Amino acid sequence: YCGVDAFLDIVPLRLVGEVRPNAWLLAVLQRGIHNDRLATYGQRLLPLAKQLRERAARAAADDKAMDARVYETVSNQVEGLLGAFLRTWPCDADSCLDDNLGRCLAGILT
Repeated sequence: YCGVDAFLDIVPLRLVGEVRPNAWLLAVLQRGIHNDRLATYGQRLLPLAKQLRERAARAAADDKAMDARVYETVSNQVEGLLGAFLRTWPCDADSCLDDNLGRCLAGILT
């Protein structure tokens, strides 16, 4: 096991503005996260989900309903990785649950 950070460094998701996105990797990550760093979720995946949501909103405003739906679906999948991080107790849970990450997580959960 190499960890999510190392995995994403080797095989990037490329979900925003890329010709060949690797959205299929989200399912691999969902099953492969074990005692990983919650900070990785907050630093790499949460901003990606936000970026995808912004793309969805822009696509909807431009009457590109299908593109908006795809971006929204992928954003939901990225946000859904939180469960995989929490399921096996992240190794840095005690140190990374600061106010900023806590507010972001509360926003996802509500």
